[in-house]
Amino acid sequence: QKKGPLGAVWIAAHHDVRSKLSKVQILNTDIAATAGQIESPTEEMALRLSSHLLVGLSRIYTRKVQFLFTDCNEALSKITMAFRPGTVDIGPVSKAQLKAITMDEPAGVTDLDLDLTLDIDPGQWLSGGANMSQPSTADITLPEMGTAGQSSQRWEDEDPLLFGAAPDGGDNPLDVNY
Repeated sequence: QKKGPLGAVWIAAHHDVRSKLSKVQILNTDIAATAGQIESPTEEMALRLSSHLLVGLSRIYTRKVQFLFTDCNEALSKITMAFRPGTVDIGPVSKAQLKAITMDEPAGVTDLDLDLTLDIDPGQWLSGGANMSQPSTADITLPEMGTAGQSSQRWEDEDPLLFGAAPDGGDNPLDVNY
């Protein structure tokens, strides 16, 4: 039947899709649902008929893709026309008035004392005598570990697995020489 649920698909299989089906009919065809109806029909369907319907469905799908491609190309051309260089019309350029670009001073800002002083001798600063970005060795070195009455022992010496021999007397697998 031409008016049945698969009528548009049958018409697409046997006639020119562009001349016999409207854009609304093509866009209203649900490809997945129609393929499901062809795959498992409610009534017995000949193999030849199902093959014709699948051809019609593929033609409708192709036409839907063409519609999408045309719409995307139109959108792209409109975007490129809108953002092409040299088409900005900002009108005549005039000089702004001082009040238009300057804010009034809030109350109390003029009362703040913003005189900042640095405790660096300008001679040392300019000549590079004082390296202000590098801390001293004492600031970045860990102190020796130890208690009163015992010899001072570094933390590396406390863990024989990391820096000494293995407990069984063999080579330490974690000891890596660079």
